[in-house]
Amino acid sequence: MPKTTQETGGRSGRAAGMNRFRVQTIAFIILYTLIVYVALFYQAQRLLNDSLRAQAESYYKLVYHTREWNANHGGVWVFKAEGIDTNPYLEELGVSADLKTDSGAELTLRNPAAMIDGISDLTQQASGVTFRMTSDKPINPANAPDAWEREGLARFSKGETDFAEHFERDLHPPVYRYMQPLSVEESCLVCHAVQGYMVGDIRGAIVITIPIDGMLDQLRNIRTLLFGLAIATLAISLTAAQYALNRLEGRVKNANARLARIAVTDDLTGVANRRATYARLSDEFARSKRTQQPLSVVLLDIDYFKRVNDSYGHGVGDSVLKETSHRMQNTVREYDVFGRVGGEEFLAIAPDTNAEDALRLAERLVRNVRVEPVIVGDVALFVTASAGSATMGVEDERPDDLIARADVALYNAKRLGRDRAASADET
Repeated sequence: MPKTTQETGGRSGRAAGMNRFRVQTIAFIILYTLIVYVALFYQAQRLLNDSLRAQAESYYKLVYHTREWNANHGGVWVFKAEGIDTNPYLEELGVSADLKTDSGAELTLRNPAAMIDGISDLTQQASGVTFRMTSDKPINPANAPDAWEREGLARFSKGETDFAEHFERDLHPPVYRYMQPLSVEESCLVCHAVQGYMVGDIRGAIVITIPIDGMLDQLRNIRTLLFGLAIATLAISLTAAQYALNRLEGRVKNANARLARIAVTDDLTGVANRRATYARLSDEFARSKRTQQPLSVVLLDIDYFKRVNDSYGHGVGDSVLKETSHRMQNTVREYDVFGRVGGEEFLAIAPDTNAEDALRLAERLVRNVRVEPVIVGDVALFVTASAGSATMGVEDERPDDLIARADVALYNAKRLGRDRAASADET
């Protein structure tokens, strides 16, 4: 049966809807994958940052306690040797920095800052990590703050407790710098009272510098790995999605096809239902009006069908309807339309068919109904039908007008004895 314009439009709309769903699904997969892997990368970056901070805090605590031990013991005396000279800045503070033992050995005092510098040199050789003390009022000019350290000291004066930053562009190799403030304690006043400090004042900070080129390499490797995994995930997900969507689309098409058939098919007989048949009649009527090509219809009714139901029951009656509709469906041409339009009433629509050929079609339909008995179980029923044909003329302004004339012809066939065909266009 040819498709109507409504069916074609519905099919196009469903295809467009499926395409939208496909695009939305693919877009969701891409967006979700990107979000996941970008989040994983930033999580890895955050973990590296946390690791750096924890490492810097650990170094700070070590340096702070080392400085505290030194200060609590009034400094550490060491033997003078090559590279170990007298600290001139202690003498400026009024502290005697040299000592000669009874045995003649010469000792020199190492205060907390000098001790930390020495330990920093050893640590730098082992791991590249360095640390130092800095202050806005340094005794040793080498401990004067640089621009970044001054910013940190300014923040500490406002109540902040630490300051950290990556230096990836300004320094080579790139480093992570971290600092925490140093508060004046009672032991500090031995050397720093002359500078006007009081217990509790912030007199400087401990600065930790950690090379991070290795960690940045790790981060780049993680980024490359995550990028590769994202591409692989997208490829697998999109392939799986395409496969699933193709299967879904096939199932949807099959389901829509079944629904479309159900919507236009009579449940009992399997031929076109009343709605579909009259929709096609409207289309063919409009086309015939436009092209001036003939259009005929044949209205059929099974004779004495009520007797079949009353005598044998509705089950047998249904079997009779299915068999007779099957015979009539096989009688019409492939491009004709045949449907059930009432209880035992059927309509054949014959495009490009004149009145004479329409009557011959009606007669073939009647003949093929009675060609042999309908067998239902052990019951053999001889069934006949009456038919009325009509061909569209100038007097037919609507499809209903054509049907009404065919109905008059059907009535005449029944009036003349049934089991026959009559034409509304006979002269």
